[in-house]
Amino acid sequence: MPGAASVIQALLSGLIGVSAPTPGLAPPGEDAISYLILLTFFSFTLVAARTSTGSLYASIATHLTFLTVNRLTLLGGDRDSGWSAELTAPDAILLIPGYLLLAAIIYRWSGSRRESRRAAAPASSAA
Repeated sequence: MPGAASVIQALLSGLIGVSAPTPGLAPPGEDAISYLILLTFFSFTLVAARTSTGSLYASIATHLTFLTVNRLTLLGGDRDSGWSAELTAPDAILLIPGYLLLAAIIYRWSGSRRESRRAAAPASSAA
């Protein structure tokens, strides 16, 4: 989707006479492979939120939380958010897929517990 969005941005910018970044798979300044890996982890997390809770609102809340945390901590200085963290080691960026994976695991774990309780409830009430 980011690649398609960049192509559409370039086309629309050309129509209105505004300069646009070169279309690509990732936003300008981002490593394409790292960005696609991040999107994959993020997608799995959103799917886990939706399937485990049965609610679209869980995915929306997860998406908004992810964006808020990352934009405040990683790019807070650029956005005048009032607070920003500075990465002391480039490898610290790997924490982002790590906490997305942790969130997906928690969603799946809580969803499986909910399902096992639902399955056990009719059996115990019938006895």
